[in-house]
Amino acid sequence: MLLTNNRWKIEKTRRAITAVALFSCLFVFVPNMAFGQDSLQTVGTVRDSTIPSINVAPVTGRSLLPPEKAKPREINVNIWGTAGGSLTGRFGEINVAVNKNLFSVHYLEYEKWRDFSFDYTYEKPEPVYKESGLFYGRILTNNKSILYCSVSTGISRIVVKDWEVALVEQRDSWLSGSYTYIEYSDYEHTIIGLPVKCKIMLRARSVGIGLDLMANINPNAYSTAAALHLSFGKLK
Repeated sequence: MLLTNNRWKIEKTRRAITAVALFSCLFVFVPNMAFGQDSLQTVGTVRDSTIPSINVAPVTGRSLLPPEKAKPREINVNIWGTAGGSLTGRFGEINVAVNKNLFSVHYLEYEKWRDFSFDYTYEKPEPVYKESGLFYGRILTNNKSILYCSVSTGISRIVVKDWEVALVEQRDSWLSGSYTYIEYSDYEHTIIGLPVKCKIMLRARSVGIGLDLMANINPNAYSTAAALHLSFGKLK
């Protein structure tokens, strides 16, 4: 049994050495054979120099591709920071554009515009919406165009500041006589928003000015909003 095991080990060693030698020969002699063939072709060319020769360029897989696919597509990345607002609130955003794809993080503070009233009957204040959202969109214009237009949609977290009646009293005034005094107290709750947005901008190499039009699919959030904005970034 011991003799059989030793023979098996010797046989495995011999096979391993043979395999290593074979692969060494392939790596060493095959390139040399190719070089020798090139030398023979060179000698033959010198001897038959009187015969016109035709040089044929080697055909590769890349040369068979159309011209627009032969060169790797360039990835164009632009980063812009946006700040703006209107009479109804504030707006801020960071945009990362990768070719035609647009990724955004935005903050919106929105309150419905209301007319000033000097009536002593107090109306319930409008809710205030503070939204933080993530967006994905598409750029509809050329990456380097001065006129920029994009559409986006996403998901957001909206903190709503709403109001409830805290006090109702009948009061007298020497100007208008008796009136109803209503006092409200505020409270907050959170909802999930489904915002959509359209951005239109005129931009130079590092600054842009434009308009953001926003809406929310969730009926418990704001319906529509608009904000003028000023953007800073680097247009490549």
